[in-house]
Amino acid sequence: MVLHERMVLKNKKEGDGSMIEEIGTVAGEIWNLLSERGELSISGVVSEIKASPSTAYMSLGWLAREDKLEFVKKSRGVFVRPK
Repeated sequence: MVLHERMVLKNKKEGDGSMIEEIGTVAGEIWNLLSERGELSISGVVSEIKASPSTAYMSLGWLAREDKLEFVKKSRGVFVRPK
């Protein structure tokens, strides 16, 4: 088992919801960033946010699941903007 998996299992056992809270907080930061800047590449969002890349990707997924984002595939990559 890799370190990341042990950390996830540890958080799951603790049941304190801290990971979910962090993902939600970062989702809010991403929403604010996109509201201010408009369309950004996904890699641009991840590099602008002060969170680990995995947390930033999970937060993008959170916002996508809530139907808050629009994804646009371009020749330079995938871009995201608020709906």
